[in-house]
Amino acid sequence: KLVFKNGLSDNIVAGDVHVLSGATLSHAENVSAKTYVLNLKAGGDITIDSGAVVDVDCCGFKTGGPGSISGGGSYGGRGWASVAPPYGSIREPRDLGSNGKSSTTASTWAGGGAIMLDAIGTITVNGTIRARGGLAQAGGGGVGGSGGSILLKAATLAGAGTIDANQSRFNGAKYSGSGGRIALHQRVATDWTAFTGTVKAFGGDFMQQSGAAPGTIFKEHGGQDHGGLVVAADHAG
Repeated sequence: KLVFKNGLSDNIVAGDVHVLSGATLSHAENVSAKTYVLNLKAGGDITIDSGAVVDVDCCGFKTGGPGSISGGGSYGGRGWASVAPPYGSIREPRDLGSNGKSSTTASTWAGGGAIMLDAIGTITVNGTIRARGGLAQAGGGGVGGSGGSILLKAATLAGAGTIDANQSRFNGAKYSGSGGRIALHQRVATDWTAFTGTVKAFGGDFMQQSGAAPGTIFKEHGGQDHGGLVVAADHAG
């Protein structure tokens, strides 16, 4: 496992980046300030093999954050029972997910971290890229953090893997967090046929009922003046 600890700086590679099966890339956990993200720029291609993971689950705000006022953490949407509004950019998401906020002694969980991958060539995702918020505890005692950020920029996005900024679901949880934000930008390709995988930014549920708001998924490809927004209107599974 390779954990990036160089703060908010870019990590620049002149050629290709290849994450092999069984490998994990991550960034260090944040506490109450935005201190660490995973920002990787490649002069060639970025390839994430099946069985490889770029994983910043629960690496966002461990304490606080803009979406941590009450109830589940907000970010791409509003957390369950939260008065905190969504925040950050839909088109260029780079923010951390927020911690759930409890007025009692209930356990709270961190939000998702932030992943920014930028390749001059192709980004191929056959493995998993995830920035999920923390699970709320079962039994009505926990408060979930929101999903984080995933921003991918490339000439073409390809592969059949998973891109996931959910607030992770736990049946029977008390307050769940919202989904995070995902943005996918293709500079050259004019459609999405090369990527057949799954993209999701669901909010967590509440006692298996409707719960926190979903996050956002923004997609823009070559030849478009403006991209399109998808609101992931479901709950994390």
